[in-house]
Amino acid sequence: MTNGMAGAIAGIEAATEAVIEADLGGALRGGIGRAAGASSSFWRAAISAIAKSTGLRIMLYNIPGRCGVDIGAETVARIQSDCPNVVSIKEAGGNVDRVSELRARLPDAFTILSGDDGLTLPFLAAGAVGLVSVASNLLPAEVCELVRAVTNGDIKRGEELHRKLYWLFKDFFIEPNPVPIKTALSWRGNMSAEVRLPLCEMSAANQARLRKTLEEFERGR
Repeated sequence: MTNGMAGAIAGIEAATEAVIEADLGGALRGGIGRAAGASSSFWRAAISAIAKSTGLRIMLYNIPGRCGVDIGAETVARIQSDCPNVVSIKEAGGNVDRVSELRARLPDAFTILSGDDGLTLPFLAAGAVGLVSVASNLLPAEVCELVRAVTNGDIKRGEELHRKLYWLFKDFFIEPNPVPIKTALSWRGNMSAEVRLPLCEMSAANQARLRKTLEEFERGR
């Protein structure tokens, strides 16, 4: 989501280059114009070869909390210099300072996206241009408005929207993603709340908490 607009990105992740390249080929045939891959020791070693195997634009996905490894800012810059079709990064390390370092090391055309809804406001202020959002699955208009306000220079409105959405941003992660957001969407009849192992159904206590937060949000609209 950049400049208040949403787009589709294929998520590509596997243990071997051959599988990843096959998935990239499938995404290309399916009309997808951009793919994202999560960080891992494998990705750090092979991302250049993988990027060169496809005409897709590639978005790196830095999520050290889940993968156990960080794609260093210098590494991102080297990859981008070697592979011009690596055009973006989803930054989910929770560190606003890293946005500033990435912005300083990379060309202006390289886009930095927040990987955490709750950090969208400070990330945008530091040089990101949008986010890959969980909350927008349920509240696309509100999240788009937040991004649009900040990117258009209306920081005050952005702060207002951030405060309005803050507790939802928090409660969508009271259990591993995507459990809470799928649960909330199921309450609307948009989809099933079923998730695959090792994930499991949201606990009754956390369901009650999320319902309360959603109700409070709706009353404040």
